[in-house]
Amino acid sequence: AAKASKRKILKANPKLYEANLEHFGPEMAAILENHPETPVPVEAVTISKSALKNPVCLVIIGFSGLATLEAARRVKKDIKQIVIIEPSLSVFKQTISRWFVGNLVDEVNVDLVIGVDPEDLYSQLQVIFTMSDEKGNRIGRCLYPEIIFDPFVYVTEKGEPSELAKKIVDTVQAATKQAMVSMGCASDSFFRWEQMFKNEKYLASCYRVGGLFDQFKDLPAGVLGAGPSLSEFIDAYHE
Repeated sequence: AAKASKRKILKANPKLYEANLEHFGPEMAAILENHPETPVPVEAVTISKSALKNPVCLVIIGFSGLATLEAARRVKKDIKQIVIIEPSLSVFKQTISRWFVGNLVDEVNVDLVIGVDPEDLYSQLQVIFTMSDEKGNRIGRCLYPEIIFDPFVYVTEKGEPSELAKKIVDTVQAATKQAMVSMGCASDSFFRWEQMFKNEKYLASCYRVGGLFDQFKDLPAGVLGAGPSLSEFIDAYHE
């Protein structure tokens, strides 16, 4: 998905570092103080539209900078939730010294999982995937996440995920599956249950279909509808 150009290590910016820490707080500042940074050579990143299916939840493994996140957003898919996982505090320290990412802390649809040991990642993801926010419970959005990799960390020279990245992928998939089980129902059932309560106020005035039963036996019928691809589908629908 990522196309190579010329990689280089960006110069650290102390002012950016301090600006980011204002968002991440004094606790993170104290933690990073004892961690040397690991500079990562980076470059421009492009992701083709076909490289992403249509992820409601996007998981990015690695956080060497904003290049991968911005490339994914430029594809303009209907992404509802983004989870960025960076297990190395040293890589994260170099990132906040070169990119302003503090605004991500305040974005409701972005979760940053920073410096969490892969052995402890499962429980952290369980919390993320099952919590509720202003858009409702996340399990309906996060059951089948699409996973991509920051091409500058946790990827081999052949462009394949490293062993650590593979382990994180397995953990993400296991966490989403267990999150669904813990909710006591399949994702589609849960989504319908959630939507029913959201639409409760409309039910009293909606059109009734009871009178249509048995009225059109043996006649072929088509149902026109649209899911997450509505924005791409609507022109064809009108035609």
